[in-house]
Amino acid sequence: MAGDMPCLADSIVADGPSWVGSTVEATVSPNEPAPPALGCGTYGGWCESGLNRTTWLVWEVPEEGGIYAITTCNEGTSFDTQLAMWAVEDCADFTTYELVNANDDIGCEFGAY
Repeated sequence: MAGDMPCLADSIVADGPSWVGSTVEATVSPNEPAPPALGCGTYGGWCESGLNRTTWLVWEVPEEGGIYAITTCNEGTSFDTQLAMWAVEDCADFTTYELVNANDDIGCEFGAY
């Protein structure tokens, strides 16, 4: 399944079309990194630790830089989405993954970014 492993990640484009996908058939790779459990609504971590069905996307920061917002906010859904952004040297080597930021249960009223 595309996106089930980091090296098979779907590519997304800054200011491009929205990505729509599913984790229904996704799995978790051995030793796959996860953000720390810092409590719900806390930037940089998740409510709880552990992983369950992950989907990977790849986004290369545009050369011109800028500020970008990434959101899963959709008032029409009830998904419990968790996000983590990683800086990666080698997609096949989880030891090269550095957590940039994470988000879990920060609702749309708080910006959900």
